[in-house]
Amino acid sequence: MKKNRKNQYNIKSRKSIDMELQDFLEMNYEGVSQLEIARELGMNSNYVEKIIEEIERDH
Repeated sequence: MKKNRKNQYNIKSRKSIDMELQDFLEMNYEGVSQLEIARELGMNSNYVEKIIEEIERDH
């Protein structure tokens, strides 16, 4: 993701983040494994685990 001069993400980057978060939430709700979510979104499975733990803590 590219940052503009004020260290804020540009609109295109935010839309990308929102789409990935939506995909993440849908896959998690459907019961897709953490490993599969990580592979599909191109992120580390440990990071996926931390996000899921945070979501569960908030609810």
